[in-house]
Amino acid sequence: MTQPPRKLEEKIFYQVLEAPPVQREAYLKEACGGDQELYNRVEALLQANDLQDGFLRSPILDCPSSLENGPSMEGPGATIGRYKILERIGEGGMAVVYMAEQQEPIRRKVALKIIKLGMDTNSVIARFEAERQALAMMDHPNIAKVLDAGATDTGRPYFVMELVKGASITDFCDANSLSTTERLKLFVQVCQAVQHAHQKGIIHRDIKPSNVMVTLHDGVPVPKVIDFGIAKAVNQKLTEKTLFTRYAHIIGTPAYMSPEQAELSGLDIDTRTDIYSLGVLLYELLTGTTPFSEEELRKAGYIEMQRVIRDQEPPKPSTKLSSLGETLTDIAKFHSSTPDLLTKEIRGDLDWIVMKTMEKARDRRYDNVSSLSMDVQRHIDDEPILARPPSTTYRLGKFLRRHRTESLALVAILLLVGTLIIFVSLWSHKRDQFEEADSSRHRNILDQARQSYARQDLVVALTALKSILTSKHVGPEARVLHERILRDGQEQVHYYTREIEADPNDAESYLHRARHYHYMGNQRAFLADMDRYVAILNPSVGTTSHDDWFHHFLAGLWDSTPTNLGPIVNSPYDESVASISPDSLSPFFVSDRPGGCGALDLWNTKRPTSSDPWSTPVNLGPPVNSPYDDGVASLSADGLSLFFVSERPGGLGRGDIWVSTRRTPDDPWGTPKNLGTPVNSQSHDWGPIISTDGLSLFFDSNHPGGRGRADIWVTRRTNASAPWSEPENLGPTVNSSATDGAVSISADGLTLFFISDRPGGFGREDIWVTRRSTKNAPWSLPINLGPTINTPYREGAPRISADGMELYFDDTQTPRPLGFGGSDLWQVKIVPVTESSQRGSSPGVVQKPVEGNDGKEVVQAKN
Repeated sequence: MTQPPRKLEEKIFYQVLEAPPVQREAYLKEACGGDQELYNRVEALLQANDLQDGFLRSPILDCPSSLENGPSMEGPGATIGRYKILERIGEGGMAVVYMAEQQEPIRRKVALKIIKLGMDTNSVIARFEAERQALAMMDHPNIAKVLDAGATDTGRPYFVMELVKGASITDFCDANSLSTTERLKLFVQVCQAVQHAHQKGIIHRDIKPSNVMVTLHDGVPVPKVIDFGIAKAVNQKLTEKTLFTRYAHIIGTPAYMSPEQAELSGLDIDTRTDIYSLGVLLYELLTGTTPFSEEELRKAGYIEMQRVIRDQEPPKPSTKLSSLGETLTDIAKFHSSTPDLLTKEIRGDLDWIVMKTMEKARDRRYDNVSSLSMDVQRHIDDEPILARPPSTTYRLGKFLRRHRTESLALVAILLLVGTLIIFVSLWSHKRDQFEEADSSRHRNILDQARQSYARQDLVVALTALKSILTSKHVGPEARVLHERILRDGQEQVHYYTREIEADPNDAESYLHRARHYHYMGNQRAFLADMDRYVAILNPSVGTTSHDDWFHHFLAGLWDSTPTNLGPIVNSPYDESVASISPDSLSPFFVSDRPGGCGALDLWNTKRPTSSDPWSTPVNLGPPVNSPYDDGVASLSADGLSLFFVSERPGGLGRGDIWVSTRRTPDDPWGTPKNLGTPVNSQSHDWGPIISTDGLSLFFDSNHPGGRGRADIWVTRRTNASAPWSEPENLGPTVNSSATDGAVSISADGLTLFFISDRPGGFGREDIWVTRRSTKNAPWSLPINLGPTINTPYREGAPRISADGMELYFDDTQTPRPLGFGGSDLWQVKIVPVTESSQRGSSPGVVQKPVEGNDGKEVVQAKN
């Protein structure tokens, strides 16, 4: 079977490409077998392929002559006829456009288009004159008017047209965030201009955004179609000179080119090629992009570009929008819309209109531009369009939109009548459903309370039960459980009371009885027991200001409730170990949230004042953070040194203590330095905290010579430049056989907070505190901070503020309720209680529970 001409020439084209360059000529002649026409076509393809980076800009033409070989005398400042050139404002493939000033008979600014140097061949001049003649025949408000024509002294033709001051239609729409409807109204005017040109026998053949400018007339946008430089006569002769299109010379812009233009046959072009280009323009106005990317078409190569334009079906505009991802949000903003609304607007009518204009077969497109224009106007007016098969549902929908007011009134009446009819029947059913939902909700609360009671989380259980004690669905069961919890609490109170009576100095019994008073809501008894617990373990050594602060601190702590730092600081990831700046306005903390350098990084957040919210956390970045784990930081009092733990290379053990410094608080952090020996060792050294004077560094480590799995140690130096001393273990009073660490030292260096999993606490790890009378005195027995801070969950890494009025800590591994992630940062603001009488007890007084007249226990002092 004989191959179609196109397939045969493409086959020979690819075969010749595979041959060595020196043999291509001989191979081509042999393959064409004497068919000169076939030889010419393939040779043109080969030439175009060699010049594919610029074939659309440099036509493959025989250039028989040049009208002028000398330099151009035209340019800014020159005068051509009655026109003085002011500045160059544009450049096309064959001509340069200048802004000029007409000097007579009237003074006005105009656009003067003249052939540029190097493009003055006979064929280009012929095309240029065709443009001039074409524009002169047209008179339409949306087409740039021709005012004059002539030739320069060097023989180059020029014509003068009105100066269109504006932007391309796509840029104008985006810059002014025009809605879809406003864009369609501009497009209708463009269609009317192109239809006028068609009636004059002119095909534009290069409709694209840059050839449709929008200018303002009295504040109203008016589109102007410009550049008929490649227009072709339909039925009349534009010039006596020959205007022809050589094989392999594409006229037009690929992204807007119709399939018949891509065929390279100028004899097969009619007005429907402009309809196709108008469809691409409409596509871009709606979606912000063309069906086929200009850049991709150019990169595809000559033959592949033809195939895409000729054979590949473009996606519908609404489909294209759905594939744009995050770009769709920006495009929607240019339409003063949202992604969902924009896609909904375009899906349907506009999809049908655009796809009909871009049919590969011309006979399936609109017959003329007027039909396209009217269909777009029908869509604007909510009338049925012709581009889709009209179904009954579709026509009914259009009717309802056209008669919106009457339709809405009718629908409202029908809805009202229907609502009245079904309301009575549904009322009883809805009431039953509500009762069932209420019963299910109350049952869920009861189940949660039972689970909390089983976990001994009595505060949560009692709080949940309060809301359903009077429920008609589960009230009796809730009251039974509530009484059981209170009864269990009372039994525990009686048990510890007997223990206290047997041994009035049994501090741990006071602590656990206080816990149950706290669960039962007996705050007065709770505070009294906590006072006695502290007095036994840590009897007052005098009446110093530190003694007063310590007692007031504990009193305020027990009267306060921990609060979560919130979703700005905390995240769904793990946040822990906050080091607070001296002004309490800038904590440094550890997090594994995205955006860091390693698995764990140091982050910083700030606030202008203590009453302002925290700012978005910022990663400290390199060199502080590394691809390894970095964390547990401590900021010096002057804010110029940051001690932290890192597992980066260059250390002595699994985790070492490093320090980074800066010259001023506004300077970046310097390269971290390892503290080296004797501070760091082959053991695990962790949790540094620097004293206010910068001369003592507390940390936890499993150094040999400790008492437990991890102990608290301290190293000292005589001044900021001196080396650190051999670390000292804080000894058996502070350290235990369990794990002790994550220390925090008060500003005066007399109070030490730490975490421990030693016996006597409330959870897996609790926060404890120990104190001393002077910096040279021994540490006292550690005190548990009690059930307002410590819970059945796991608390960790306490950090006391410089003024001693805020305590920060994290909940690790098993988060407490109301958190945001696996581990969160919490804060307790201390409310000082200056008079112990306000709390019903004094340190050193034994509290004995007795039964009041209402059957509830009260606290009675017994000396």
